[in-house]
Amino acid sequence: MAANIQQFVSERGIKALFHFTREENLASILSRGLLRRDQLPREGLNNAA
Repeated sequence: MAANIQQFVSERGIKALFHFTREENLASILSRGLLRRDQLPREGLNNAA
């Protein structure tokens, strides 16, 4: 997946990507990283957007 994103970004000359999140999610993201939606229940997290 990461290689696909890297290729997509490179082919299009994209220089930056941004991820927006709610402030209450920051601690989890900093400790676990960004997770796919299907990984959230396994981590005991709510997957509501």
